[in-house]
Amino acid sequence: SSEGAHRLALVYAQGLAGTPRNEARALELFEKAAAAGHVRAQINLGILYMRGLGVPRDLVNARAWLEKAAASGDAQALYTLGRALDEGDRTAPDPVRAADLYRRAAEKGHAQAGLRYGLALSEGIGIKRDIAAAQRWLVQARDSGVPEAALALGDMAARTPASRDKAANERTVQAAVSWYQVAAHAGVPSAQFKLANAYFSGVG
Repeated sequence: SSEGAHRLALVYAQGLAGTPRNEARALELFEKAAAAGHVRAQINLGILYMRGLGVPRDLVNARAWLEKAAASGDAQALYTLGRALDEGDRTAPDPVRAADLYRRAAEKGHAQAGLRYGLALSEGIGIKRDIAAAQRWLVQARDSGVPEAALALGDMAARTPASRDKAANERTVQAAVSWYQVAAHAGVPSAQFKLANAYFSGVG
């Protein structure tokens, strides 16, 4: 049973039910399930290769397994492959494809992919810069329980160029501080630091 092999692999990978962690055994079981077409096993196997757990780090093998998983259209597989394509090692990163994978996963409701796609849009990485679209995706990610999206929204507001309209500038600064507050209260360390600086400086 590929599902049985996958579940047992998770036991070894995470050290569940009092079982000592054994990443090499987990890798063996994930490979067995992945070879039988089990999508989650293919994802987990790709992650082990990507992180070098139980096996030497190998992004080529990681991407090969993640490509197989992503071919199913699974949102988590699309997102994880996007993360792999974001990282450089022995293979070149591909920000254009990564952004497209994040979009596809986000459209399927993957909140972390929404965060990554929003960041790509806000910074113009792998895709044309689009602040309005970035804000929509980041707000959606934040509403889906990803507090780092509030940090990103705060950073976007903080980076907005100043205009001659002082009232508009003040509103922008206050918006940045408000987003930092949301992220800070959710436990995001960078937001806590930036919010502390705002209080220290009396900004916003």
